[in-house]
Amino acid sequence: MPTGQLNRPLLSVFAVLISTMPLLAEPTWHSKLEAQIQSEEECLVEYYTNVLEKDVNGTLTLSGKIHCRDGRQFDFSRLRPQDKFDIKACEPQVC
Repeated sequence: MPTGQLNRPLLSVFAVLISTMPLLAEPTWHSKLEAQIQSEEECLVEYYTNVLEKDVNGTLTLSGKIHCRDGRQFDFSRLRPQDKFDIKACEPQVC
């Protein structure tokens, strides 16, 4: 390969890897939340919905819903990264 010429196939693979890295990386709060809900509620997390990450005066707040493998659901929130998550069971509501 002449000097100064890029290897296009290698560059393409590198570009794809870089573009998917955020999708492959798990946010650190996921592992903390999963450990907490496993300990407190014996819930194995299947997936999350309605996750909202919001910057409030420079502090990342989190909220959303956890869906457990056994079908239970919990709302979660955290006001500051150093705090534990507030976890509440989603109970059926009767009107």
